[in-house]
Amino acid sequence: MDKKERQIAIIKNKISSCVKTTSAEVFCYGEIPLKRIQGAKGAYVSEVNNDDILALIDTTIFKGGQRGMIFTTKGLYFKDVLTSPVYCAYTDLSEFSIPDDAFFSSKGLKDMLQDLFNLECSTQKENSVSNALLNIIGDTAIEMLESWVDEKRKERDEADKAETNAIFEALYDIKNALTLLIDSFKEVINTEIDLNDEEEVLQYFICLAICAAAFGSQYFSEEDWIELSLEEITGQDFYTAQEETFKFLEFLDSVFDEFEEDATDFEKVSLKMASRLFAHKIDTILEEFQEDDADVEELYQTGLNEAKILREQLKKVRRNINKIIEYGYKEQQELFCE
Repeated sequence: MDKKERQIAIIKNKISSCVKTTSAEVFCYGEIPLKRIQGAKGAYVSEVNNDDILALIDTTIFKGGQRGMIFTTKGLYFKDVLTSPVYCAYTDLSEFSIPDDAFFSSKGLKDMLQDLFNLECSTQKENSVSNALLNIIGDTAIEMLESWVDEKRKERDEADKAETNAIFEALYDIKNALTLLIDSFKEVINTEIDLNDEEEVLQYFICLAICAAAFGSQYFSEEDWIELSLEEITGQDFYTAQEETFKFLEFLDSVFDEFEEDATDFEKVSLKMASRLFAHKIDTILEEFQEDDADVEELYQTGLNEAKILREQLKKVRRNINKIIEYGYKEQQELFCE
């Protein structure tokens, strides 16, 4: 069963719970009247192939399809009487205000949309690994950096209990972001690749490059950053990504260096160094892959091994963060003061 078939199965199974009344007519893939599709396209849906429309809910009185909700392979369209047309991708559902009115059940919609969101993030077909990483890089990692890279942060010798607690909260955010990255690396590692398909192999290597982009632009040339569409993926231009992520990696290393003196069973690891080595290896792989006599299988194994190595380093970093949090609360002391 491919991704579209799984989407159709989710919708057919749950869409009846998304409406409160039979006045809201529900049509699923393969059974949607062309008149309703044309009405929706004329009113609030644009640039969508009919075959990509998986379901339609019509809330109009005269059954013309000009209002209601449409679910496609990429996201949903919504139009109410007093609202402007709305489109929301399944990966951006946090930005969608789920309706709860005479026609729609917010509980039923939330349940079905959650399943569609989970499917979108877990699918491993073609760019799906990239899509999962985009969410992490574009939303979680960048927000995590911005949450604590604060130029107004007090000097360590002026830190107070409230600031220490804020740092602990930031470490929790970092740990959660690392968990998402670790899980995504697992998807990359477990993805089956047809080594005879040059485009598929190239896509795999590009996914690895996107993994490296999670650690900033300092490991890329500005030309590569643009060519790989990493500005669009991360939401940051080359220089901003370079500056902000460098601060993040420097700070995390400094925290580990300071805490190492007070802790036992603390694993020495530098995320800055680990990510630099990984990015360098992937850059080398991409260059060698372009050569006429490239050994594709060997390059694939090298990339796979590097992904496994970096994933283990990320897990070490996460364990270290856990130790810092546990130690700090146990001793009830301000870790970052002299």
